[in-house]
Amino acid sequence: MTQKRLWADHPLQNTYRSMINRCYCTVNTHFYNYGGRGIKVCDQWRLNRRNGGKTSEGFQNFIRDMGPRPSENYTLERINTNGNYEPKNCKWATKKEQALNRRKYQIIKLRGENHHQNKLTEKEVLEIKQELKNPRRGLITFLAKKYKVDRKNIYSIKKNESWAWLNDHST
Repeated sequence: MTQKRLWADHPLQNTYRSMINRCYCTVNTHFYNYGGRGIKVCDQWRLNRRNGGKTSEGFQNFIRDMGPRPSENYTLERINTNGNYEPKNCKWATKKEQALNRRKYQIIKLRGENHHQNKLTEKEVLEIKQELKNPRRGLITFLAKKYKVDRKNIYSIKKNESWAWLNDHST
């Protein structure tokens, strides 16, 4: 008779497995952004039967260190995007927080606000989204010139490829 794996149905099991796969499974579609860049998972979170621990010891350590997910709206985030997965470098974060913590975005002060991408403030992006609701000829070029950004930035806002977490609730 085999013992039931009580941790197998734990709500954080997918998060844990995804973290391990991104760092160590070369066929994972996101490996190049994680393991391919040298990002690792700390030893205490990787402990298992094959490397000297108990069957689910690493997973139990992960749960102990991270605590429960505050809600389904939160995902695992590395505070330092170049750092490893370890207790001091991980937290639960919303999609908005994660969008602002990417390698390609630096926090800069612009027009009196901290901001993180495309040289646009949240207020300006909301204005752009509002104007994009009434398309007209030359609008993309007009908006790019008005906000002093590349047309690609306006297109990515239009297609919800960037700033997707910022919703215009005025409609």
